[in-house]
Amino acid sequence: NLPQFDLIISNPPYIPNSMVPLDQEVRDYDPALALYGGEDGLDIVRDLVATTKLILREGGLLVLEHADGQSDSICELLLENNWRRIQVHPDSTGRLRAVSATA
Repeated sequence: NLPQFDLIISNPPYIPNSMVPLDQEVRDYDPALALYGGEDGLDIVRDLVATTKLILREGGLLVLEHADGQSDSICELLLENNWRRIQVHPDSTGRLRAVSATA
């Protein structure tokens, strides 16, 4: 009896624990809980990839923002969890910063 959604968009914590954000405003004012995603930055992403299918309708779309350089790892996680139509998307500067996939 879980609710069903057509679209889930997430900007989860994705910064590796050992990395300090370069942007002073982020570093000084955002809570660590909102920034750091474990050793490789993907702990929360792993959980989302594994569990969001429970509340996405068949064919529903998951969109995840991530750090530059994490696209390949996230695509692998999605493939391992049987997601379909996996696509990587650039930000306004051309850096690969989001991945989408269909349940």
